[in-house]
Amino acid sequence: MKTKRLSFFASVLFLLVTVSNPGASANVDLQADLNRIVSRISKFDSNSKRSTSASTISEVRQVFKNNSEILSEIQVAVSVFKRNLNSVKSYIPTIDTKETPRFSTLMNLALGYEDWLRYQRINQGLAEKCLRTSGQSYKSFLDCSIKDLSKTIENERLGRSKLQSAWNAWKRWQIKFGHA
Repeated sequence: MKTKRLSFFASVLFLLVTVSNPGASANVDLQADLNRIVSRISKFDSNSKRSTSASTISEVRQVFKNNSEILSEIQVAVSVFKRNLNSVKSYIPTIDTKETPRFSTLMNLALGYEDWLRYQRINQGLAEKCLRTSGQSYKSFLDCSIKDLSKTIENERLGRSKLQSAWNAWKRWQIKFGHA
């Protein structure tokens, strides 16, 4: 559902930037930027789900090694989106229009993803700490992870807060202009 909304938004924004500044399309493809973020997050979620079926410490280590690499990929994708968004800032309205939400709504998506990343990295650090202290013992890793569970859950909640707020603003724009 969010992918459909994201794709529609990116298409509208891409057209707006292209029409407003024909040279921008050669350098900026916001749709591709957003698709890259979404695909990396899907990859992260898919890899994270593997941890539920892991039964050895080496399998757990591989999941968190992969997650670390994927988080780096997401960071790059978000940075590119934010940079490209800033590069076309003068072509994006400061108020909502039928064609596109205001610039601040779009930037808040980037900032929401950055916030989500920050909390994912904190959780990644907690898991890596547990991996370091557990040695080769899967049980020790699980015991350590359980001790950190409340922190992990809170970080998940905090990490989604700003992002959810940005998506809510996006949804209000969709409803206001009949795109929902």
